[in-house]
Amino acid sequence: MILTTLPHSHKCKIQTALFHLQKGILCFDYSPELNVLVTGCFEWVVRVWNPYVTNQATSQMKGHNTVITHIAVNGRDNKIISVSKDKNVRVWDLQDSVCLQNIQSRNVNMGRFPITSTYYNHTSNTMVMATYLIGVLQGSMEDVDSSVPTATTSHEQPLCAALYISNFKQVVSGCHAGVVIVWDILTGEKVMQFQTTPERPVEVTAMAFDGPKHSGTSTTGLLSLNCPWWTAVRYYTVSFRALIPK
Repeated sequence: MILTTLPHSHKCKIQTALFHLQKGILCFDYSPELNVLVTGCFEWVVRVWNPYVTNQATSQMKGHNTVITHIAVNGRDNKIISVSKDKNVRVWDLQDSVCLQNIQSRNVNMGRFPITSTYYNHTSNTMVMATYLIGVLQGSMEDVDSSVPTATTSHEQPLCAALYISNFKQVVSGCHAGVVIVWDILTGEKVMQFQTTPERPVEVTAMAFDGPKHSGTSTTGLLSLNCPWWTAVRYYTVSFRALIPK
């Protein structure tokens, strides 16, 4: 398995890390909270890795009787959920490297076909699994962090348009309050924000770029960004004009 760090600009070098297991890696997941990788393989072992130490796993957890096909990590609760080919679902304590719960296939009535895909929702602590049937395992609500909001919003008003700038790997979003925000798609951070009409809020109903992808338009008016480079707004004053129909 090769881990690649995407550069933030064309001047940065691409960094890679090689994780090698003799029998291969079937599945993996990453925890940004703890900065660890967890893997499942043909050796029936769950491994935890430091992304910067590739020659040896920091911990191993054994208990599965067949190959591990799916895995998910919840860094907030220090738990790992692994699924093996025989439909055995196990919950592991990431800190103590012990099995907290063992759910046998006879308790997961999903037919005779193998589990082909899984999805773990960190917010609701729910594992969804699929064969030709769909099964849902609901975790204990005590494990759900009540301090974490159930939904994350980027605008205070409903979003009405979003554009992707492939040249700069950025997303421009606009809402009904007339607020336009530029986002860095690699980091998720807000690059800039402005109001299309400072005098009075006017909703943005549509947006589009011109040829060079430097200007946006809406049905309520024309918005022009007088800067040749989106990231240049950190160093130069951005002037814009909006034509509002009377």
